[in-house]
Amino acid sequence: MSLCDVILLGGMCLRFLPCILASLFYGIKPTLVNLAIGAGESGNAIEFWGMLLTCLLAAIVSLVRHDSLRVNPRQFFEMTLFGLCGFFLSSFFLLSAYKLLPVSTTLLFHFCYPALVSLFMACFFHQRMTPARGTAIMLSLAGISIMADFHGGFSMRGCVYALLSGVFYGVYLISCEKASFPKLPACVKLFYLYLTSCIAYGTLLLIRQESFSVGLAGAGCSSAIALTTGTMAVVLMMRSIQLIGAGATTILNNLEQVVGVAISAFVFHETLTSTIYLSCLLILGGSLLVGLTSNREGNMPGVSAGRHRGLFHSGASKKDAHT
Repeated sequence: MSLCDVILLGGMCLRFLPCILASLFYGIKPTLVNLAIGAGESGNAIEFWGMLLTCLLAAIVSLVRHDSLRVNPRQFFEMTLFGLCGFFLSSFFLLSAYKLLPVSTTLLFHFCYPALVSLFMACFFHQRMTPARGTAIMLSLAGISIMADFHGGFSMRGCVYALLSGVFYGVYLISCEKASFPKLPACVKLFYLYLTSCIAYGTLLLIRQESFSVGLAGAGCSSAIALTTGTMAVVLMMRSIQLIGAGATTILNNLEQVVGVAISAFVFHETLTSTIYLSCLLILGGSLLVGLTSNREGNMPGVSAGRHRGLFHSGASKKDAHT
């Protein structure tokens, strides 16, 4: 292998690095939340303060970088709508499903969104559903299904909630590639995407008459979530979607499950069975298959998508991005 081949291979591998790093950060969140809830904190209050801190952090970074927070009405509408889908509705339905189903079963239905996103992109934006990508989806779903605990209780309403959480998150991920706001500065997008969801969670706490206050554990958890999941992971996911597309990103993001299992086992001293090892291997196999085949598929963002206009226009003009 020549030096040029090595450099080319390294450059192609770097395209997958943002999604891998995002999965690492996303995998931390369940452990942080479980630690805080175990200390008696409110999950909804943690989400509220995490989103509020993310908004403040995004606004401060934007001001320091002299990035204008001005956006046009269309961008504001889309970021409000898809931010609610990706951060409030997805999180709300996922937390609701956890109350009715075992965690593993909930995640089985929630992580159907990579398949839904890939099918949607193939049907409406003519991104090819290749045999390799289909196989990767099946491997990932098989890995997640092995961990599902159907003996721990089965609730149809819980299944619907978990599916809805995945659908809403999938809609948000598609918008990060096809809406009019992706070319805005990262922290400007973060500010608006989280703003309405933060208000929605605050309204939910008021309606349910739940306390906004959190203790030391809740404050630490909210701060850590704002820095990792809220800021760094979301920015990395946006960058990944720009580099490899929403379909490949959602499949690679299944690595979050492997990271979550590993961190949870380390922190809570959980026993890793042969079933869990097999599940992780299947998920890793699906992710690796995406990495090995995406460069040959030529299925990158923007291919055959330029003909689509309206709400899912694939890129904003320079004038739109700065007005």
